[in-house]
Amino acid sequence: MAARQPVAADNFNRASLGANWAQLNSGGGGDISINSSTRITGATGNGADNAAARWVGAGSFTNDQYAAAKLLNFDFQSANYWAGVIVRASGDTDAARDFYYAIVQMDDGGPSYTTRVGKVVNGTNTSLANVDQAWSVNDVISLEVEGTSLRVFRNGTQITGLNATDASLSTGAPGLILSAAFYLDDFEGGNITAGTVPTITDAGDEAFYNGETGVVITGTNFGASQGSGSVRLSPTNNVADGGAVTQTITAWSATSITITVTKGALSLDTNLYLFVTENDGASNAAGYVVQIQARVFVREILIDKFGAPVASESGIVMLVWRQAPTTGAPNPDQAITVSTNGSGEVDQAVARGALALNDPILVSFFKSGSPVRSGVRWIVPDYE
Repeated sequence: MAARQPVAADNFNRASLGANWAQLNSGGGGDISINSSTRITGATGNGADNAAARWVGAGSFTNDQYAAAKLLNFDFQSANYWAGVIVRASGDTDAARDFYYAIVQMDDGGPSYTTRVGKVVNGTNTSLANVDQAWSVNDVISLEVEGTSLRVFRNGTQITGLNATDASLSTGAPGLILSAAFYLDDFEGGNITAGTVPTITDAGDEAFYNGETGVVITGTNFGASQGSGSVRLSPTNNVADGGAVTQTITAWSATSITITVTKGALSLDTNLYLFVTENDGASNAAGYVVQIQARVFVREILIDKFGAPVASESGIVMLVWRQAPTTGAPNPDQAITVSTNGSGEVDQAVARGALALNDPILVSFFKSGSPVRSGVRWIVPDYE
């Protein structure tokens, strides 16, 4: 992942676009202008290569760069209306306009819109990739170009399937593109470098249970403070997978993060991929493999010699075997001290070990001097 270094920013709180911007004129496409002294809007034209501008103010850009802006409205549904950002932009006439773009195309009524990455070379538009992606007002769209790689992000998260490789353009500056009556705000453009990306070296026993607290992830380059950083568990080796679940963070340092494990819709007992995303959006390149395992529960009602539930009793020993004891191996796998809950019930998690789902276990309960009654019997435990 790249690290972003801001060079230019603009909140458009003024009467005109100003000297920091060069319009990339296109036939009858018109110019970008300021609306209500707070935001920018397109002119009368539409089309992928209309109403664009590149930054020419203070600061310099390397060939590896990014652009980001906030989307403010979704008023039109025509396929000819869109808004977004551009990188490696140059040329001020229709026939000489060059840039890569990422746009949200208002073509199906939302909230899911065609999101497209493409290029304009010598004024000719070519789409490189597109996906159907949900967007909301105040979402930030951003585009990175690094070497020949193009990546598109929504609110700092890379959009799955919206990547492209192209070698047509190598230099230029970041900027904006939009069509009539759409609004963008809070532009930022800058350079990207290889930077320092998070590396996970350890995640405890790497076999968690849902709701487990105090799980410590250790590594490097997490960042001194959390900021907008996050920890995600993904069903695939892709930090941007839409099925990834953000974990609850209870402590954060540059080399250690503590989480409470949240399963969400993830599957039990399958490989999951752990990602740390630091404050600037960089994450470990490959996911760290872990699992959320099913927890085994023994749930029983204990009775006294008259058949009545043993309402409240502590210090009961529960013996658990994964197979019937033999003369050579009589000892239980576990001996756990448990209590009843006031209604004679015991609800106790046991170590799963090599126990497969739906495998029965052998259980008995006893307490010296207690009226607790339980035979030795096979049960199929509950799972979470």
